[in-house]
Parts: sequence; structure tokens; C-alpha cells
Amino acid sequence: MRYCYSMVVIPGSNPKVNWSLDKAKSAIVAVFFLEREPNQQCREKMRTSEIQRAVESWFGPIWPSPFSRALKDLRERGEIVTETKGKEKWNSLILPHDRDQLISVQANVDNAIITRSSNIGAFADAIEGWSFYGVPKSLRPRLRARLRGEAREHSDRIDEILDEEFESYVESLVKKARGRLSSKDLKRAEKGLWHLSSVIAVSSVFERASYQGLKLLERIGPEISTIEFKHEKLFPERTDGQITFLSDAFKIPREEVQKTIDEHEKAMKDGRKLFDTLSPSDRKRMAIRLNDLLSARSFIVSVVK
Repeated sequence: MRYCYSMVVIPGSNPKVNWSLDKAKSAIVAVFFLEREPNQQCREKMRTSEIQRAVESWFGPIWPSPFSRALKDLRERGEIVTETKGKEKWNSLILPHDRDQLISVQANVDNAIITRSSNIGAFADAIEGWSFYGVPKSLRPRLRARLRGEAREHSDRIDEILDEEFESYVESLVKKARGRLSSKDLKRAEKGLWHLSSVIAVSSVFERASYQGLKLLERIGPEISTIEFKHEKLFPERTDGQITFLSDAFKIPREEVQKTIDEHEKAMKDGRKLFDTLSPSDRKRMAIRLNDLLSARSFIVSVVK
């Protein structure tokens, strides 16, 4: 499915937002980054009225009550420090030290930028997996081909980097197993691991590491799959039920699903031989690393502004 779309900014058209305390706090923190000056990570100081206007500009209308509660909570937690100068209150954001918190803030910032930019115009290719936002409709015919080429080159380079990292992983795993497996089994195991990587990357059945793809990986080693899926409890335990589930979900013939699962099973069986030669601690460490590599292959998103 290839598609293009364009939207027009209509002043005052922001939809009503249901503001929970956490959502309002996240928006307040995000605007320090969204309203930053050039070459700054975030704004150093913002007036209270300035923060509220920025929140409404980026995220939608907010009543004084939820805004005040959220700002008060941030102050009480020490995440925002406020000083009074004359009649105005100036607020400074205390950057979180926790990396996960910073990533969460950045994701919120990226989402806000994409949402606002999409109001100007955008075009994308769902099959190739790229999108451009903030491109007015009048410029699309002139820019589409060149930007598409840049996106594909960028995507290809990221794939190369991930392939190089995966190759390094497979080499280290094979090195540990050398002398414990025959040359024939080593080659089959190496081929099986690369099969998993390619299926996770491009499989039309599993759509970039669907739950089934990662569920099967658990058979390679302990703690191989650490990603949680909302529909996990709905996924059948029996293979026949899994085939029906995937066939119905992705509108794919059962025979194609069965063929892919069989290929998975063979790759898993061959790859498992490598892990069986390792000590329990090495097996756990290498299994977790494999999960991380395949997860990156499946879910990596590059945001360039």
C-alpha cells in the first residue's frame, strides 16, 4: 500500500484532549524540549504562562485546573524548580538522570513534532517503510523522488550496520562452539541463525517479528524473548491453533503459514545445537544478546529532524 496525504492547519481546530495528571506532566516536560533555542537540549527557563501556551500549541487546549495540578506535582517532585521575579514565575526543568526517562521524554517530543508537521503535509511508503512529514502538497511532486532515494539509502545503511553486528555475534557464537560440533553442524547452525534474522526483517507472514516469531525463538535458549505483547494471552498454545490465528490475522493461506513455521522450526533446531554446547551462563548471555539483535532488526525507528 503506497499512499500520500496532505492536511491543512486550521487555527483553533485542536481536538478536545482528556488530560490525566501523567499526560499533563509529560506535556509540560516535553515543551521545554519543543521550545528550545538552537544548540540547546532544552529551554533553560520558561514563564508559567508561556508553558501553558506551549502545551496548548503542541498538544491541544488544557484547562487551568489540570495544568496547575500537573505543574504543582512536578514542583513537589523536584522535577521543575520555580523562582519568582517580580510578578512572574520562571520555571526550570531538572533533566532526569534516568536514561529510560529521557528516552520516554524524547519519544513524546518526536510524537508531537510528527503530529504538528503532518498538518502541513506528508507522504509515505508503507511497503518500503519510510515517511516524510512537514512537506506541503505543492512540493511533493518535486521532492518525492529525491527524498525517497535518501530514505532508502538511509534504511539500507541501517540494515548494513545491523547485519555487521549480527555477523559479529554469529562469529563469536560459532567460535565458542568450534571443536564441540562437526563442521557440517556448525554451518547448518550458522545458516539457521541467519535465516531467523532474515525472516524477522522481511517476513510477510510475521510482519517484522510478530508475536509468533519471537515465541518460537524461546526454543533456542532461556530468556530469548523478553518483549511483551498485549495480545500474548490470546495466542494459542497448540501449533494448529497458531496457524489458524496467523492465517486469519494476516489473511494468508494456511499452507504459507505452515511453510514458514516449518522453516522456523528447522532453523531453530539447527541453531539450538550451538547453544547446547555453551555453559549455562554463556547460553543465557548469548540468548539475551540474540533477542536484542533480532528486536533491533524488528523495531528500530530512525527519527531525523
